[in-house]
Amino acid sequence: MKQRKMNLKKWDFGFRYETAIVILVWWGMAIFNISKGKSATAGLCIAASVLPVLVFVFDLLKRHSDKWTVAANWLAIVLMPAILSITWYILFRNILQHVIFKMFITIVFSLILLVMDLPVAVVAIGQLRNWLGRLIAVCYFNMVLLSSTVIELKPQGINVLITSGLMAAIATFLAAILIAKRWSFSFNPDLKWQGSNVTLIWLVLFCLIFAFWAEFCGQGNSLGEILLKPDLAPLKPTWVSFCRAIEAGVFEETNRYLTILALIAGFAYSRYRVQIALIVSAIFFGLLHFTNLGGQAFAATLNQAVYAAALGLVFAIMYLYTGKLWLAMLYHFGIDFLNYAVNGGVKAQVWSGTLSDWVSSFVLVLVPVAIAVWMMTGKRKQVMDENIDEKLKTNEWQIGLS
Repeated sequence: MKQRKMNLKKWDFGFRYETAIVILVWWGMAIFNISKGKSATAGLCIAASVLPVLVFVFDLLKRHSDKWTVAANWLAIVLMPAILSITWYILFRNILQHVIFKMFITIVFSLILLVMDLPVAVVAIGQLRNWLGRLIAVCYFNMVLLSSTVIELKPQGINVLITSGLMAAIATFLAAILIAKRWSFSFNPDLKWQGSNVTLIWLVLFCLIFAFWAEFCGQGNSLGEILLKPDLAPLKPTWVSFCRAIEAGVFEETNRYLTILALIAGFAYSRYRVQIALIVSAIFFGLLHFTNLGGQAFAATLNQAVYAAALGLVFAIMYLYTGKLWLAMLYHFGIDFLNYAVNGGVKAQVWSGTLSDWVSSFVLVLVPVAIAVWMMTGKRKQVMDENIDEKLKTNEWQIGLS
């Protein structure tokens, strides 16, 4: 089915209009601070406005040559998501401190968060043709989007939708739809099932058993206790952990989806494209967890990253084998929510170097890797190849230099 082409002129206009608004906001804050006698803060506002001005000027110049286009795109990718997030954060925090109707302001800024990065996604990231450039751009872009969680909002309730990262995850999903379309992919998170029902049952069964073992086993003083004795303590789910689990499922699987698109386009002719898509996307998923370094020890973070990379193989297989992105999201949500419910909330990882730590880490890495190796052979790999072909059917991919 032929895709409707996007109206790029409207998106270009929207991007420039948004950039101009950001510039005016920073100038407005500078004038406000001057009126309050805060010349130093006003100077910082003027200095900060230089960055969106630079983006605006380069965007106007990009029509002159391909080199200007490449420079303008990368400048927008590197600067605008951060500029938009900082501007959004400062305005939201300051307005919230001076109004009574805080709920209304929260809703307004939540809606702004959903759409403010869409022009950057279409105009800049959507223009990229080089697979490595796409890979770097989407990972950076998505991580900056998630920075909205740093804002502190009290009380909880609807505010958790922002502080948990859930709104940022939805924004990432919306951006992914547009980016995929700009890369000439048909956004279809639910491809027609064409694999073996028996294999699918085994895969789902493994996922359920693995999730149970990962959350209820792995503790004890002997090898037998660690491997076979579950600790069935009462679950302690919370509204915050529920939202965080949805955020993880939507955000991280959307990021994986874009990563896989970049890889299958870049290695479309390679006989190892399935392995490349699975392994590289899993490595990127593992590296993503090093952002937790600020809140936990290096050893715990390293252990978490290695486990995430191994589990990332399963998430990627679940999407590439079934063609159903929602299934990977659902499983990711389930395993994270179970983890939060068992631990009584979202808590930092701990690594003590005990026998149970080493054994559980070994199992949590070895088992997903073994399943991945099995899935990357025979008819199972063929099904994933066919799903990749289905994705590439509507794609006019070309390996370029932008």
